[in-house]
Order: sequence, then C-alpha cells, then structure tokens
Amino acid sequence: MRPLLSAGDTEVYRVEEYRSAMLPVEEMFLGTDPLRPQIAALGPDDYEAGSDRLVMASSSYVVRSGGKVVVVDAGVGNGKPRRREMWSGLQTNWLEAVSSIADPADVDVVVNTHLHCDHVGWNTTADAAGAWVPTFPNARYLFNELDRTFITGPDARGMLERNGDFWVDSIAPVFAAEQAYVVGLPHVAAPGVVLEHAPGDTPGHMVVRVLDPSSGATLAIISGDALHHVLQVANPGLTSSFCSMKETAEATRRALLEECAATGVPLLAGHVASRELLYVGADGEGGFVIADGSH
Repeated sequence: MRPLLSAGDTEVYRVEEYRSAMLPVEEMFLGTDPLRPQIAALGPDDYEAGSDRLVMASSSYVVRSGGKVVVVDAGVGNGKPRRREMWSGLQTNWLEAVSSIADPADVDVVVNTHLHCDHVGWNTTADAAGAWVPTFPNARYLFNELDRTFITGPDARGMLERNGDFWVDSIAPVFAAEQAYVVGLPHVAAPGVVLEHAPGDTPGHMVVRVLDPSSGATLAIISGDALHHVLQVANPGLTSSFCSMKETAEATRRALLEECAATGVPLLAGHVASRELLYVGADGEGGFVIADGSH
C-alpha cells in the first residue's frame, strides 16, 4: 500500500474498512430541508439518491514517524455483536490491510479519537477461546480522562443500549491487559504525532496533528468525527444527531475549517468517502468551500 502523504521519514496511510450508503439524511443530520438542492448535487460517492442515504466510509490511519508506528481510529471491527445490522458481525480485510503496512506486533501506539463504537472495534480481536484481546500486543492504547469518564458514566448508557456494549468487547479488555494509558491533552503520542482536544462529538474527542519532521509545520490533521461528511464544509452548523455537545461540535469544526482554509493543510476525515485528502478554501463571505489542493 502506498502512503497518502509523506515527508522525510513520516508516512500517513488511510485504511478504509468499508463504505456504504450508511444512514438516511434525516437520521444523520436534522433540519436538512433547506439543503436539499446541495444534497441532490452531490456525487455518488457522497449520496445515494434512490435511498436518500449519505454515502460514508469507515477509515483508519496508520502513521509511521520517527521510527514509531501509530494506528489512529480502530473502526468497527470483525465479529462484534452490534445492534445496527450494518455493523453486527462485520467481516472485512482491515487487519490484513494494516498488516501490509506494519506487523501488528510492531505497532507502538493506538489512538481512538473518541469512544464511539465505529472507532474502537479493532482495538480487540477474538482469541482461540473466543475472548476479546488487544489486537496490537505491544501497543500503548491512548485514552483521555474526559472520554473514559463519559463512556463509563450514565450519559453513555443510551448510546451503549442503542449500539451494543462496545465498552465490554473493545475497550475494557485493553484496560484489563494493562495496555491502556490515560493521558492529558495535548499529548505527543510519537515523534511528530500530537493529540489535541477537539470536543463536541464526545466530551474528550481528539484530533491528531501530524507534523512535517523537517519543518515542524502541520502536514495533515486527522479529524476523527469533528467532520462526518462533505456537506459540513459549506454548512459547518450542520451537526451530527449523534454528537454529545452540538454547539461545541460546531465551534470545533469551524476552528478546524478556518485553520485549513488559511494554511492549505488537508483534513483526513475518515468518514468522507469521496476525498481521501479534504482541502478547504474560503468562499470570500466568511464560509468555506471544498478546494482542489493545497495553497
């Protein structure tokens, strides 16, 4: 597999677990009636008109930097019991794709940008006895206290009931194996890989800033669920119905879009199916547009 981006000894790879016409427009985003002309104009990698569903991907990133290997976001996972049919018992070649970049035993760090079930699944795989164990036996799995408190508290109960208890099969085994590390933010996960607080989708949601090793400038920002779909570039006030903190999520998204429009740094947005590198420009009226490339 070829890297999506590279600079010096830093390489960034995107590993797409799957893509599909995932959710009805009105389930993903509320109040989209005024945006129907924009939605109808989307291409087939963003919208399936026949079902009125948004096409989305589930993607992870592997970063090689400074001799370290970092996996960012761990997808849905194989064989996980989930309430949504599209995720329950999923079988993909995600692990084989990651293994083509780095042996799982050589992965140093795993980062979940936030604790939602479609970002933590490959934290664990089933062993011969059917027990869930860490997929990456030598990795440090990084969490922050805000999301750990959130996922184990009463506010997450409805989410676990709606999706299936992913804490039990995808997070708790990492703590049991003593591979979980709760870190403050910002945090340097590896040389040139910095975790930053970007709350909204969850209280502890993080983005991952990847730095150019020669200049220290930002090479890319892995945005987690700060942005779910290309519709949100021109409409940053459009917030996922699954976000825990909707107003905060909008502020976080606007700040990211402003930075990327000003600097030409691409967003690596794992749910965006149509663009592996999402470049943003200013529209001249205080808003944002999708751009074709860097400044």
